[in-house]
Amino acid sequence: MHNGTWYPEIRNAQKNSTVAITSTFTDDYFYIPFTARWAAYAKKYNYDWYGINIKKAEIQFPTPHWHKAAVLYDLLSLGYEFVVFSDGDSVLIRPDRRVEDFVMAAPPQTELWISRDLSWAATKINSGLMIVRRGTWSLEMLKYTIRESSDHRINPRNWPFEQGSIDRWIQVHPKKLYQLFPYGKKFQIFSSFGDSPEEEAEAIYKKNVWVMHFAGGYSDSRHEYAQAVFNYTQRKHPV
Repeated sequence: MHNGTWYPEIRNAQKNSTVAITSTFTDDYFYIPFTARWAAYAKKYNYDWYGINIKKAEIQFPTPHWHKAAVLYDLLSLGYEFVVFSDGDSVLIRPDRRVEDFVMAAPPQTELWISRDLSWAATKINSGLMIVRRGTWSLEMLKYTIRESSDHRINPRNWPFEQGSIDRWIQVHPKKLYQLFPYGKKFQIFSSFGDSPEEEAEAIYKKNVWVMHFAGGYSDSRHEYAQAVFNYTQRKHPV
């Protein structure tokens, strides 16, 4: 592992909370406004916010997805008790729910909250939204994932992104230290194109989920739905 951090935003950090919220993006990323909603959420509850521009990072991984593990590891190493990672294409629907609401509802030894993936995926979990508690198990998981980023012999056998490595780790080292967000309740992956974007936005809001993840939405027609949901929630439930 490395000493210090690969990310200027973390190197210049001023830690003021036990909870950090973070997301990664690039200068031209379609969903940068979505991360601003997360930043406002962090400010509302006195969490620390880290928007990480991965183009400024001092390391580059095979794909941008691997930065998640490195950012989480670096922030936990700063001493945060909990770090929430949200993909840039995840929309915060209900900002009235605090991170502590999920933490307090779980067994005290839990170190990872992560969502189920859709049935077609190559892994059982989806890393678009994670809450990680600092602990020996979680730090070892993140170190394992970072190491696997450079192992081209291993990655293509399963899933060439970081969630494949996380999935392998929790299958081998479960120890009941992780929880899956119940799909469709607190967290959901967007999979429906049945209604117009505006109708879908209202329907999603009424589902009362915490976060809606438009997985891969920046590269296909999901971005239209993602933008509609973001606009609707900004009007209906501002932070």
